[in-house]
Amino acid sequence: MKARIIIAITILLGMVCLAGVQAQETTNLPPRQLSKAAFGIRVSYPMEWQVFRNFEDETDATMGFSLPKVMSEEELAEIENAVIVSAYKRPEIANLDQLMSFETARLRNIIVSSVNVAHEFGKAQQVVTRLKGLQYKSLNVFRFENGVGYVLTFTATPGTYDLNIDKFESFLKAVEFYAPEASQPREYQSRMQEAIALYQGGPRNAARVIELLEAELKENPGNPMAVKLLGITYFGTERFQDAIGLFDKAMELANAPLPRLQFYKANALYELDRYQEASDILKTIEEFCTNDKELGPQYLTLARNLDAAITRDKARQK
Repeated sequence: MKARIIIAITILLGMVCLAGVQAQETTNLPPRQLSKAAFGIRVSYPMEWQVFRNFEDETDATMGFSLPKVMSEEELAEIENAVIVSAYKRPEIANLDQLMSFETARLRNIIVSSVNVAHEFGKAQQVVTRLKGLQYKSLNVFRFENGVGYVLTFTATPGTYDLNIDKFESFLKAVEFYAPEASQPREYQSRMQEAIALYQGGPRNAARVIELLEAELKENPGNPMAVKLLGITYFGTERFQDAIGLFDKAMELANAPLPRLQFYKANALYELDRYQEASDILKTIEEFCTNDKELGPQYLTLARNLDAAITRDKARQK
């Protein structure tokens, strides 16, 4: 089975690495706080952590934090681990067991293994996933308080998990739960504003995002943001041929090659078994990708998979 290289429907990060003396100095600073009053949760996090996701709607809320990069001897690279706090107020999540089932279903396309583990904070699972051809190790901790389900997750690579798990355990000790405050339904000023907000909320909103963006492009076919976001959303829902068409249209509208979209296009071609076309694109954006800390590891994984696929196809033709 060929490795999957699916780009998650999120805003790609551009974080500044804190290392060496800088990291040592910031660890002595007081923590910062982030709250979701409508979901009854407040977290405190170290100054050196960076917030990369802060989303909330009527039913779901997410807070995502990136930790300073650490060197992995196993992966031979600097790795940025993540802590994500998810909160759910959904009718289908009425107890802890339903919350755990919901999370398992949410990860079903990328999960490799899941094992229940004892944890003082609540029920927990150690989960191994594979995404974009890379393997990750996570600890998911579950709580159900005041009618709200919470999933607190630490995600790392196998080579960095033990380096940062203690920081996650310290983070958990400072989490506060309280009675949720009443919230008003969110109102959007435009179709695009709603689409962008839902897009930032992640893959669970894909169907609604597609509906909004397709409607937008019927009225405004030259809207470059709508074209780009719909292409990425199509990709995330495995509509690869549709995604390629929109990536090409976005680059046509911009009158520029847009190397990040070129990378997405190469991924889509790979998923369609059009290996040589994908490889040809990668060669044109090698310098951009290798100098991009987010795309670099993904580029190397895709390049290796393409080389293996092309070699395999040539062997079959002999």
